[in-house]
Amino acid sequence: MIFIDSDSVTNVTSLNRVNQRRVLLFIGNGSGLISYGKGKGEDYEQAFDNAFKLMRQNLVCLSLDNRLSCLKHMEGRHNDFKIKIYPQMTPNYWGNP
Repeated sequence: MIFIDSDSVTNVTSLNRVNQRRVLLFIGNGSGLISYGKGKGEDYEQAFDNAFKLMRQNLVCLSLDNRLSCLKHMEGRHNDFKIKIYPQMTPNYWGNP
């Protein structure tokens, strides 16, 4: 499991401040089973629990090619994180930070 990102959002109202925590998790077994979860809560523990529950619901099974780690170039982003996946003959699971 990889703990990708966590942050805190504060909404200021006329009566008080409302804090909310957010967590982004990723999990994979190296054999084609992956999942992610984005959780929200009043504290980080509750946000982590919500992300873990969503992660169990978002399981995706990928069909793997033994000759190529990825069939096409893929890009994605979340907040300030940019993720780029390039096709290559040998897998590089950790990538470039």
